[in-house]
Amino acid sequence: VEAYEGRDEVSRAYSGLRAAVQGYVESQDSQQKKRSTIVVNVTRQKVNAAAARRADIALPTDDRNWDLRHSTVPELVEQMTQKDVGLTKNGVPIMVTENGSQRQANMADLAKMTMEKAQKAAQAMRDEIDDQLDMSDDGCGYEGVIRAIIDDCCLLGVGIVKGPVITGRTKKVWAPIDQEGKVYALARIQERKPVSYRVDPWDFYPHQDCGENVKKGAGVFERSKIIAADIRHMADLEGYIVPQLKRVLMEGPRKAGEKPSEKPGQQVIVDTDTVFEQWEYHGEISREELEAAGCKCDPNDVFASYSGVVIMINDTVVKADIEMLDTEELPYDVECVNKASGSWAGYGEAFLARSAQRVITAGWRAMLDNAGQIVGGQIVMNRRRITPADGKWELSGMKAWFADGDDVDVGKVFAVHEIPAHQAEYQNIIKMGMEFLDQETALPMLAQGEQGEATDVLGGMTLLMNASNVIQRRALKALDDQVTIPHIGRYVDWNMQYNPKPEIKGDFEVQARASGALLEQDIQSKGAANLLQLGESPTYGHMIKKADSVRRVVKALRFQPDDFVKSNDDIKQAEEEMKKNPPSDPRIAVEQMRQELERLRMQFEGQENAKDRQLEFVVQEMEQTGKKSITADELKVMLTRDVMKIGAQKQMAADDRQHDARQALRPPTEPVGRAQPGRAFQA
Repeated sequence: VEAYEGRDEVSRAYSGLRAAVQGYVESQDSQQKKRSTIVVNVTRQKVNAAAARRADIALPTDDRNWDLRHSTVPELVEQMTQKDVGLTKNGVPIMVTENGSQRQANMADLAKMTMEKAQKAAQAMRDEIDDQLDMSDDGCGYEGVIRAIIDDCCLLGVGIVKGPVITGRTKKVWAPIDQEGKVYALARIQERKPVSYRVDPWDFYPHQDCGENVKKGAGVFERSKIIAADIRHMADLEGYIVPQLKRVLMEGPRKAGEKPSEKPGQQVIVDTDTVFEQWEYHGEISREELEAAGCKCDPNDVFASYSGVVIMINDTVVKADIEMLDTEELPYDVECVNKASGSWAGYGEAFLARSAQRVITAGWRAMLDNAGQIVGGQIVMNRRRITPADGKWELSGMKAWFADGDDVDVGKVFAVHEIPAHQAEYQNIIKMGMEFLDQETALPMLAQGEQGEATDVLGGMTLLMNASNVIQRRALKALDDQVTIPHIGRYVDWNMQYNPKPEIKGDFEVQARASGALLEQDIQSKGAANLLQLGESPTYGHMIKKADSVRRVVKALRFQPDDFVKSNDDIKQAEEEMKKNPPSDPRIAVEQMRQELERLRMQFEGQENAKDRQLEFVVQEMEQTGKKSITADELKVMLTRDVMKIGAQKQMAADDRQHDARQALRPPTEPVGRAQPGRAFQA
């Protein structure tokens, strides 16, 4: 955490906002005041980049990172090939409809109907769980929970998610109170659904003998902070002991002293504190403890202990019960990518970067300390041979010094020595630290969006990106194996045990997609545009689904395909209309374009020829007038005058009513004979 926040033993006293919030004492050694305390925090960038990269792939905005499928029964697969066995019931053939006609059903038909029923159940279960996950973590959804534990895993080395946990919420519904549906009234419906939460690793205490798997220990303690409103809300939930909740509210928040109290309830009441401390235990509980809390155990059971849960506020037990699921699983899933031997927690990117961060910080501080020393030169003088004119032994501008004697060599009694900067050496230390940082965190700058010294060749860039994705695949695989599969599996178990909807029941398998489909999808998005080129290929175009290719390209651009691409029915209708009204032959369109370009070319050449003739006419006029030199302004005036005459002449020639008008411009050349007035420039 200190590495992420840019603090160490030197800069801890200068922690800024954290010092103000948490009350750090701003004190430091007097000798340290002369040294640099700056920290170039590159650890925060690495942690944020790693968390952002994983979350971006594992939590797409338009897809799930998990899926359900019905279990594939080998017997059904074998039966789907048995089409020669007819089915009967009470001696009457079972009939099915195929292509509008009736025929006797066989084993393949039965297996197909069973598979279709299982597929519908899997779809219904997937939608049900998806709706339940949307309520997780106070409405931010399951994606918000997973994003939070990814952040914890990158920073602390471990991320913890809890669920399913039954919670109650009041849903507001406007329902009609008359038969015509004109009058509505607000109704509040109490809903109880399973949700998931992120657990702070600092408040998670597994059994010390759990090793690397928290579920292998005797139990788990979780600490949380609650307020009085939360305690009152517990009274509406099943399993809580209401008299105990009242007792806790009357006692108020209490905190244990330095030593455990000899008797429960003897702690000093903290009047200024409004936050209660709650402890929740999941693990082995004896039969006597459960019965003491009001639970009824089967007297025929021979077990002396059960997997249960105990919730305590202050020193008071407010709930004790067996685990909610018959599977007796702990409701916690722990993600750990970089494991520590023998520990349930591991190493995050902040811990992996600690050594390189120290190298970078030490190099930068050494450079700044040295820069402070080389601001001015080191001055050496013989005080017995020179004297300041103002009597002050201080350096300042335009200051005079007196030599004591005529034979004083000032170069020997007064000298300035410059301290070398060594900036290049310090820069090399910092550069090596940055290189070690990339290697130790396995997150190069290329994966953060900066090319650096990477090759510009497409093939080389692709190889580098694939190499960086291997590390991300490992982290995403850990998320799939340690969190997604067991967590969604418990939701399936809860719905199979408690959900009253029969259409969602079945035998399902959880599929995690973050390390497989979603990562591949992220990689494929970079080359999705190539699908359109394949669709236009005369050799492979007939093999490509063009509509799906367009949707994939739109999805790669982070847009919803349904917002921009027509549906299959609309595409089919448009294709039928194109068949009825086929477009013109493209060769005709090309010829028309060629003719239009030829016309524009001839028009352009005609305009250029007209300009040349006009310039020639001006030159001839100049020769006739005998003027050898002319200024640019005079030439502009002459050209403007001639252009106006030509325009007026063209207008008169185009108007039939002006046939008898006078000639505005005399043509430079004229064949034998004289044209009628106004027609000198006509063919």
